[in-house]
Amino acid sequence: MEPRGIGLSGVDPGIIRELSGIYKPFIKAFKELISNAYDADAKRIAVNIRDDFSTIEVDDDGNGMTPYDFHEGFARLGGSTAWLRDGKSPGGRSRIGYKGIGFLATARYCQALKVESHAIRPFIGSRPIEGRGRKVIPLREIVGDLVPADLVKDKVAITRMVATSSTGESRRLSPKDFQIDNRGNLRITSARALKARAYTINYKIDCRHLLLEASLDFDYILGLEHRGDLRVLADFCTVRYRPAAQGARSHTRVTLCGLKDFVVRELSAPRTKGKARNIVFKSGKEQFLWRLARTSPIRDDLSEEFSGESLYRFRELQEAADLPMLVVKWRSEEPITLLRPLYLARGQAIPFEETVVPVEIDENGLRVSGYLLARSEIIYPAELRGISIRVRNVAIGDASFLGWEHILSGPRKAAMSQITGELLVLDGLDAADAINPGRESFYEENHHYRVLKRALMGSEESIGGLVNKTIKAVLDRSRVRSQVNDKIVEARRRRKVLVDISSAVNYYARVEDPSARGLLNFFDTPIRADGLASSRDVPTRPQHKLAGFELENRVGLKAEVEIDYQRRKVRVDFAQDTWNTTIYLNGHYYEVLLKQGRPDHPICEFDNEGRRIFVNWGHPVKLHMDDTGFLKSAILLRLAYHAAPRDADAMMNLALNMLSFRAE
Repeated sequence: MEPRGIGLSGVDPGIIRELSGIYKPFIKAFKELISNAYDADAKRIAVNIRDDFSTIEVDDDGNGMTPYDFHEGFARLGGSTAWLRDGKSPGGRSRIGYKGIGFLATARYCQALKVESHAIRPFIGSRPIEGRGRKVIPLREIVGDLVPADLVKDKVAITRMVATSSTGESRRLSPKDFQIDNRGNLRITSARALKARAYTINYKIDCRHLLLEASLDFDYILGLEHRGDLRVLADFCTVRYRPAAQGARSHTRVTLCGLKDFVVRELSAPRTKGKARNIVFKSGKEQFLWRLARTSPIRDDLSEEFSGESLYRFRELQEAADLPMLVVKWRSEEPITLLRPLYLARGQAIPFEETVVPVEIDENGLRVSGYLLARSEIIYPAELRGISIRVRNVAIGDASFLGWEHILSGPRKAAMSQITGELLVLDGLDAADAINPGRESFYEENHHYRVLKRALMGSEESIGGLVNKTIKAVLDRSRVRSQVNDKIVEARRRRKVLVDISSAVNYYARVEDPSARGLLNFFDTPIRADGLASSRDVPTRPQHKLAGFELENRVGLKAEVEIDYQRRKVRVDFAQDTWNTTIYLNGHYYEVLLKQGRPDHPICEFDNEGRRIFVNWGHPVKLHMDDTGFLKSAILLRLAYHAAPRDADAMMNLALNMLSFRAE
């Protein structure tokens, strides 16, 4: 027996619940209504949340829908019409929806969905019709019975008619071959046209006099699970038509009715107590507004104060996208206009533009433009960490690192908490096999996605690409900041020790004590250093480079140090007091020099003729002390020795007193 095909035995209404489950949480489903308004060329989209959360309205000033548009494009399960006109809206926007399940997104979140729509533009359709020598073709056979014939009989115009003969030859008929009678039926008026086996009729219907009102009762439909068949369900949706007001503009209003209890709890949830830096800890209202702004095709919150070629390019692309205004009225509060939140590093020490890593990808039909940020601080809210990829101006899922955040470990994983990015896909990644339903992720096998992933993350074996470059920038900055900070702290501590030594010596040089007289006499004694003077210097300042950044002495800096990450330079003003290694002792300024002496060299030597103090950084005692403690002990112990060279008790007493001295 030859194989033969069979059709589906049925489509259970429960499939709607499963398809709606793709969109979670609620905001991911709700944003589909915003996307629909965008596809309708809306310039302004208004969201109104009622005080009691009983309904949420989405009102747009887009093209609206004729009854036929609603039936073919909105109340349709799968097979979207978005790819007509090369995927463009009537106004030229790249349409977002293309899988034909968007209207089901809210099915599990509310009891019913109500739609009101009015369109000024006509509906344009085409239908094949059998000829069979008929002189009259009923209007219903051409335009269907979706709208009662008496409402559209004088609103139908035939724009093109092609006759196909029994031999398969096709030719276009002229207006003389047919006409519309007063009942709206099509009359064939020529003999040659009557001979046609079939006709292809292009027509348009002026529906501007009609206002569509439709209702999808999700509770009823889902209640038919295991008992109904969507293919034969006659009351899947209820519609009615009312006369439109004269001069009414195109618009669509979608109303979610009877929000589920868990949705109301989510929206009315209070903010978590304490300092809530992440969005997940904010109130239901704050989360709704923030997530709606992040997932909607609207302008970024990118003010003119932020400059740079990458951001200029970003602004240009947004201008060209013709993005709508999204206004939200939350209960009884004043309406607010949403802008898409970005991480702009406001109030941070390192300017935004200094941490930009530009992204420009043009490979195998994929074009992507945007930027990554390699920040020095941890990014808050945490929801902004990662790369947000927008296709047709809508983010695909939450910001992420395309799975690598679950693979990396150690410093590189930690660096990801300091990286954010925004990418706009200009071409590619918009086919039906590129993005999963719900627009939460990409199909891994899609060619363009693999090109994007390789450019951003490198190969599957090891991370590379632009993200690796950004991680390296974060780690480089962390290292240079750490080393610079270490050097600054070291210099401050050394300077404080020298000031403490000066205070102690100048105090005890003036007390009534034999040791004090010994100190005074010592400073006037012409002593020269012997061994340490010729030993190798131990630098007290950083030399040449720090963590791979070039070191530059720049006089007149406002701060102690400046780090230029773009030019990989560290600028330090060594003339500032932090780096001063002189010490004031009994009316004389001494230069303190650290020397890499031998273990058998003295711990410290004074050169009173050159007013220099040499400290032996190679002395064995230093192994058991920190740098500042050793520096202080070495100088004061040597001074005590010179002040009381023949009295060990007096020498130790003076040394201990000076070591423990604290200036008030």
